Amino acid sequence: MMTAAVSVASASHPPATAHHRAAHASAANPAQLAAFLKKVGGSAGIHASNSGNWAGYSNVVTSAHYGTIYEVTAEWYTPTVTCTHAPSGGAYQVSWVGIDGDGTSTVEQDGTLSYCSTTGATPAYYDWWEFAPYNGIQTVSAIHGGDFVQAYVLYNPAACVNGYCGVYTETLSDLSAGTSFSVTGNPSLCNTAGYCEGGVDGSAECISEAPTGFGYSGVTPLADYGTTKFYACADTIGSTFAGIGNHGASWVTTYKITQIGGVTGKIDQAPGGLTKYYYGSNFGLTWSRYH
Repeated sequence: MMTAAVSVASASHPPATAHHRAAHASAANPAQLAAFLKKVGGSAGIHASNSGNWAGYSNVVTSAHYGTIYEVTAEWYTPTVTCTHAPSGGAYQVSWVGIDGDGTSTVEQDGTLSYCSTTGATPAYYDWWEFAPYNGIQTVSAIHGGDFVQAYVLYNPAACVNGYCGVYTETLSDLSAGTSFSVTGNPSLCNTAGYCEGGVDGSAECISEAPTGFGYSGVTPLADYGTTKFYACADTIGSTFAGIGNHGASWVTTYKITQIGGVTGKIDQAPGGLTKYYYGSNFGLTWSRYH
């Protein structure tokens, strides 16, 4: 439902392609999940937030009058996962940057996938992109755990395709392997209304996630990555390019998101605090549970 700057169809993706990841997607029991999908005021301009599948940081634009989200970027080492005690049905982890998703029904995102197909399996790793909800994870190529990647999502409201304006480009470079891909959304092909993203962008984020799909009715078990880290997570909102959490504008609210299991109510993964890094922000994440 979109055109790509490069051919990205791949037969090497893991079985049972994942579904899209809407904002703080539901787990197997939506009623239990809804009880903790709430945001609570925090300190120093950072607000605590719980999710059934996300962990990381999100900048939410509370008034579209002030600024368009033009880009989000970050770097990270592809999380290396341990499969020794993974559930027999598999365990998955995706790291990504994206525009939208926190309070909106669309997400433009790209990143890395680390997964265990079953208990004791050899881990597998891929890079991927997605324009949710128009498609699911689109894997590009097999990569290696520990590969250092740099990812971008860019929005150009002035770019037009077939008379429809507002184009998103998703780019990921595997700096360890010396490879990269870039895909561009075609607004004329996304839906019958003719627009790839119907509505103003709501958020920009750097996220570690337990995705949905892969044979599960809800959120998958989260693969054991131990610890991981995002480097130089930053975005451009309006005329300001800044590290996530550092915009200092009243109309940009930063959420520190912890993943909490929908059934157990216990922490699955959690981010640490933000530290400034040149133009961006660094933060770590710690794995606690499969689900």
